[in-house]
Amino acid sequence: ICTDINEPMLEDNRRRFDFIENASFEYADFREKPYSPEVDAIYMVDVLEHIFPNEELAFMSNLARSLGEHGVMLIGTPNKTAEQYASKWSRKGHINLKTAVDLRRLGSKYFHNVFQFGMNDEVLHTGYSSMCHYLWALLVAPSR
Repeated sequence: ICTDINEPMLEDNRRRFDFIENASFEYADFREKPYSPEVDAIYMVDVLEHIFPNEELAFMSNLARSLGEHGVMLIGTPNKTAEQYASKWSRKGHINLKTAVDLRRLGSKYFHNVFQFGMNDEVLHTGYSSMCHYLWALLVAPSR
C-alpha cells in the first residue's frame, strides 16, 4: 500500500506500476486521520522533513494509530546537523529537519522502542550521530 497526498503522482504510479498485482496507490492524509484498516508496518523515507512543525504531532499520532499493536515504523530523514552543506533549494523545502536527539524524542512519544542509526553515503552505522548526513529510526510497538 503506497500512500500520498499528491493525487497526480499517485495516478502516475498506478499507471507505471500496474504490472505489480499486489501494490495499491491510495490517497491518505495522515495529518487528518489514521489509515484504516490497521497495518503491520510503515516505511517512510524523506517525508518527515516536509511536514510543517505545527502538523507534526497529528501526523505522527495518526501514523502510530494506523499500526497494529506490534507494528513497526521505519523513518529516514536528513540530519539537521548536515543542513549547512545543503543547497539553498534543499534548505527551502526541508522545513522540519531533526537531529538524532529530536528524532528519538519524537519517536518516544508514540512508540515503546526507538532504535536509531546513521548513514553517510551507503554506509549504515551506530556511531556519532552529529556526523551523519542521514538518520534512521526504527520505531517499534506503538504506545496506546
